[in-house]
Amino acid sequence: MRLKKIIRNPLLGEKKKGDLSYLRVHKFQLNNQLTLLGYSWVEDKIELYLLSLGSHENFYQEQKKQRKTDLKTIG
Repeated sequence: MRLKKIIRNPLLGEKKKGDLSYLRVHKFQLNNQLTLLGYSWVEDKIELYLLSLGSHENFYQEQKKQRKTDLKTIG
């Protein structure tokens, strides 16, 4: 159901700043634990990229590490 909400309204998640400015994060409770869903989307197309899902602990640090790895692969 969370994905349907995001698909209907991609601006639902909070837009991050700085190194994570490409990322939006939607926070919700899952099994009584705060869970974060990281995603990005393309405005001109119907494209939604789910980038990560996990607890708040180390979520942003892991996302930064993954981004650096992705950029090395691309570049």
